[in-house]
Amino acid sequence: MKRIIIGISLCFCLHQSGIAQEKTTPNLPDIDKIEFKPTRYFVSSYGSGNVVFRDFATSPLFYRGPLLSVQMAWSKYKLNSKRAWTLLTNFAPTSVQLAEDQTYETKSGGIFSSSSFSYAYMHKLPKLTRGKFSFAAGGMWLNTFNFRSNLSLGNNAAGVEFFGNIMASGEVQFDASHEKSGRRYILKYLYYTRHPRKQHFSFQFNAGLLNWNYRPGYAYKELPELDGSKTNPLELVLSGFDWKLNGYRFGTELGFTRYKQSGNAVKWSYCWDILHAPGRFEPFQMAMHRIQLSLLFNRN
Repeated sequence: MKRIIIGISLCFCLHQSGIAQEKTTPNLPDIDKIEFKPTRYFVSSYGSGNVVFRDFATSPLFYRGPLLSVQMAWSKYKLNSKRAWTLLTNFAPTSVQLAEDQTYETKSGGIFSSSSFSYAYMHKLPKLTRGKFSFAAGGMWLNTFNFRSNLSLGNNAAGVEFFGNIMASGEVQFDASHEKSGRRYILKYLYYTRHPRKQHFSFQFNAGLLNWNYRPGYAYKELPELDGSKTNPLELVLSGFDWKLNGYRFGTELGFTRYKQSGNAVKWSYCWDILHAPGRFEPFQMAMHRIQLSLLFNRN
């Protein structure tokens, strides 16, 4: 009889233990464990958007087209600073429009490609940090190489130029992390479970302090002829180019970053870039917009 009572009691205890385990919330990682630490990331980014530019040295045409971009970056995050080396390549098939009549469509088109190399450094400003908002300031060294072609322009069919910029940068971040797990009800019987998660929104603004460019004068057709006197291909291509310290450049990036348990992260961002190189006859203007997906791989 005693054995039967002990057996029944043991079964009851195991049953109750099983119920308790079912009702208990699974063990979730604490937010402190997914708080990112100083680390190195390799960033692979892919984007799509739109480009608009005009070069008065060749024609008053507007060039527009869908933009595809690929970017690689090597970044290092510390507690109060971050730095990054970045390589960006853009490509766009373009169509042309006359500036005087936006409804008139030409039959010619062109190709646009752009490559940029940059180094950026940002330092957090602890005195400006309030609650979930944090601020950082720093700078960027940016170099951009453009190649453009439009076979319909004859001697002006191809254009090559270089833009260099020393930029001042500012960034604001909003910490949207979840520190506790729990249910969030949308309706009485409609809910979702929110887990601890590290994530933030960010907005960065870059403004050119020093802006220089290496571009041909007015116009490309005035460059030396192919008469055999130029034997160096680079000298032939860049003949007639001049260095100038002028113009302006601005850029912004609005992003949302979410970190994973592995230390990796995913970032969605909207990027905007505009530059202007003035000149009496040969000003150049360009604007690019793109939506970008970035994959951050923890290299620690």
